[in-house]
Amino acid sequence: MSRAIVVLACLAAGCAQSALPAMTDLGGGAADMAAGDLAAPDLAAADLSRGIDGIGGFAEQLAGVWLLGWSGGLDHYSWVRFSGTSDALDLQVPMGNSSWTALWSCSGRGSYSVTARPNTVLLRLPAGCAVASQSITFLAFTKPVWPAEALLEAALETGSMPPLMNGWKFPDDQCDAGFGACRLPR
Repeated sequence: MSRAIVVLACLAAGCAQSALPAMTDLGGGAADMAAGDLAAPDLAAADLSRGIDGIGGFAEQLAGVWLLGWSGGLDHYSWVRFSGTSDALDLQVPMGNSSWTALWSCSGRGSYSVTARPNTVLLRLPAGCAVASQSITFLAFTKPVWPAEALLEAALETGSMPPLMNGWKFPDDQCDAGFGACRLPR
């Protein structure tokens, strides 16, 4: 059984994140993943309490430009900018590629708050969105392999459809200053 499946099953069953690094192959044998399956190790659970890169807390590390969503028959993504100085968030639909569709079909200003659940935010989406709010938990952080300009990759859990997504943090200049447009990843 792959480590990814074991981790997802454990998380679904309510395992503590601190238990995940100690997990081993459930088949009783050697690990069944190739060396390339984990391009970069996940940060330890203890690192997350100090923030993504060990500096500051989760809320401070969350600040910035993120591309959140999932890929299926189409790429369902939206750009989100978390303010570092307030609870404001900006939301932008992706533009420039016909195979991309918005995760949330709206743009504008909303707000967010860090919840009691570790590494979780509650997004209050802009007026006009089909969904008023969305809770997102950042499960694991890694160094991204793709896209080249991304600073960080995160596995995300929403608790609704889709239950699992991905997110990539980008430099602030990935989007214009007014957050009216963002460059698609390369």
